[in-house]
Amino acid sequence: MRISLPLSQYFEQVKTDLWPFISAVVVREEKNLNRKFRNKDILVHANGFINDEFDELINNRRFLEKLNSCASLLSFDLGPSCHKIDYSEHGYIAKGPVLTESQILRIADRKISNIRKFFKGIISVENLDYHALGAYEVVCNPDFINKFVEKFNICLTLDIGHVEVTCSNFSIDPYDYLEKLPLSKVVEIHLARSVGSRDSHMLPTEKQYRLLEFILQRVHARYIVLEYYFKPEGIIQGNRELMQFLKDRGLYEN
Repeated sequence: MRISLPLSQYFEQVKTDLWPFISAVVVREEKNLNRKFRNKDILVHANGFINDEFDELINNRRFLEKLNSCASLLSFDLGPSCHKIDYSEHGYIAKGPVLTESQILRIADRKISNIRKFFKGIISVENLDYHALGAYEVVCNPDFINKFVEKFNICLTLDIGHVEVTCSNFSIDPYDYLEKLPLSKVVEIHLARSVGSRDSHMLPTEKQYRLLEFILQRVHARYIVLEYYFKPEGIIQGNRELMQFLKDRGLYEN
């Protein structure tokens, strides 16, 4: 499994320490596709997908062609479940009617078809963190997640922090929830610790590593990302601990 480093505000500060054992870089802005990351895979994540704002991205032919020339993977949210959204500290807020399952699938069909005209790499959707804000209905249901990735023959980016938040807000066991997800489709894992019902992107503890252990016994993911952004020393230490965790299990690849 390849460790991927997000292009954060501390990227240059941590790069020297982490570059030798990092295999990929995660970027979120179009301008960063022009940067050179020698001998590293480029993974691109875009927030949103079903919402109307996302159309600006997928209708940008220049962006998609650039993406195809340099990126190995494009991921985006499996959601939100409405056309219009606002943003809060907890996530997306619906600004209109909640879409039905069939409406979401029709919108996704159009958007994924357009992406595939230009991008030939891996396409993956990320599970969201459920909040009762209207924008997360339908899309956090494991049955729907299974149907979605099967229908469009795409991969799953499994976010452990999002699993924790969803299960906290639904009052369900995260291991039961994970068992219901299409784990055979997981290509990428996001690792971080949530705090209560918030996706706080804190450094993982033993609890999150137990969830990761459970997942790794069931998937063959290619990439893993430590989603911690707050202190350079924490980014360095957290990635070193992750590398050692993978090495101890014979899963580390570089």
